[in-house]
Amino acid sequence: MVPMRAEQVFARVELKHEDKTISVRALVDTGASRSAISLRLARRL
Repeated sequence: MVPMRAEQVFARVELKHEDKTISVRALVDTGASRSAISLRLARRL
């Protein structure tokens, strides 16, 4: 189930890099052509 709130859509996603995988709750921008993550999150990978 994808929760929706006040014109915002959040989804549970898994980010993978080499042998690490992390699960996060992400804000989905359906009109975006690219995705971005924070430096803090990138360091966890």
